[in-house]
Amino acid sequence: MTRLASWERRLEWPLTAVAVLFLTAYAVPILQPALPAGTRAVCAAVVWAAWAIVSFVRLAITEERWRLVHHFLTLLVLVRHGCRGWSRWSTSSPVRGAIAS
Repeated sequence: MTRLASWERRLEWPLTAVAVLFLTAYAVPILQPALPAGTRAVCAAVVWAAWAIVSFVRLAITEERWRLVHHFLTLLVLVRHGCRGWSRWSTSSPVRGAIAS
């Protein structure tokens, strides 16, 4: 068994638990739109933390780090462009209200 396969076998269940946590934190604000802002912020923080955990574990165990780093850099560019337009989709936006109705 290769080093990567060994690590993947050991991390399968912990990463599955992180994935379930991610899906729960992602789904709660969608299913309960009237949540307080603090709860929504906690859910968003959990989503980002889960993504970071999985990403850095994958980076640590992969044999082709440069390929994965390239994907991270691409993701950072997409996030940067996405965040620039984020204020347009705030909860006070009339467009979002029309979409949610």
